Amino acid sequence: MTRRQLVLETHRDEIIGIVRNHRGVNVSLFGSTARGDDTETSDVDLLVEFGPDSSLFDLMDIQQSIESLLGISVDVVSVGGLKPRDSHILNEAVLLQNDLR
Repeated sequence: MTRRQLVLETHRDEIIGIVRNHRGVNVSLFGSTARGDDTETSDVDLLVEFGPDSSLFDLMDIQQSIESLLGISVDVVSVGGLKPRDSHILNEAVLLQNDLR
């Protein structure tokens, strides 16, 4: 387990709470941290499915809140914003928690 994976596991419940508080329904990890090949300079990539009343502000608030919590750069991507060329994101995504309602 990499350092970032350990940090994420330690703060899993807090991350889920942040996502839930900002209208998130599902949250998954993807990218180098999900694959286990992250480095000290890697960011943490999170894929979030939002509920119908969410806005871009929710995405930005999630990113800022989780970055503050972890002390690591975080990239938050909305499932709704994925393009067909982004299918690799769905293929490697590791679910942290679903149906946060």
